[in-house]
Amino acid sequence: MPIYCEPHSDEKILSEIEGDEKVLFVGCGSCANISYNLYNGGEKPAYNLRKKPLSILEEISRLESVLTERESESESMVINGLCVNSPGRTQKIRRMAKNCDEIIVLSCKAGLGTVESALTDKKITNGMRIRGFKSLTLKRKGTKIYIEQQNEKDGSD
Repeated sequence: MPIYCEPHSDEKILSEIEGDEKVLFVGCGSCANISYNLYNGGEKPAYNLRKKPLSILEEISRLESVLTERESESESMVINGLCVNSPGRTQKIRRMAKNCDEIIVLSCKAGLGTVESALTDKKITNGMRIRGFKSLTLKRKGTKIYIEQQNEKDGSD
């Protein structure tokens, strides 16, 4: 049962990076990927057969194009299970963030914590907010993996 997050508005994210020249997007390929898929209707595949997180990559690409219009540079990285911290992940995040002014984290608060612990000297903004948990099933259709939400019970009998 993954954590379900919803994105902050573009306006909110853009207000956080006002004046920053280079932005790094750090996305979670697990809960955030599933959340973006569900938030956008769930009709598109969430993963390919190699577990490549398609929904978060699509969202990062969209946000990067918004930044390009504002003449800001960006880089991005996606880590599956960003909430699981490790020395290797810390080093990878630090390498990618080295020349960036702002870090936008697309994950739950646990993933945000991983990035914050790796980058104590950087400006970091969470691009999502937790809304709860979702019961779902991953279903393979051809070469793609889709998400099917399970019916949520309202507690009444």
